[in-house]
Amino acid sequence: MKTPCIVSFGGGTNSAAMLIEMQKRGVFPDLILFADTGGELPQTYEFVKTFSDWLVKNGMPEVITVKYAKETLE
Repeated sequence: MKTPCIVSFGGGTNSAAMLIEMQKRGVFPDLILFADTGGELPQTYEFVKTFSDWLVKNGMPEVITVKYAKETLE
């Protein structure tokens, strides 16, 4: 069984460059996550969407945004 490759995408240049290089080298992650703190600039959210579209067009998975929820099971 293959160990899954999960990438944390921060929405900035370092993680974008890493994913571009992974794509060039034929290394395809199973999952790409963006942790939305709720405090990002609007441009960051726009870039996450634009870059996610590029990833999909180039054979990579889309960026999945995860958000903190204050809900409890109580």
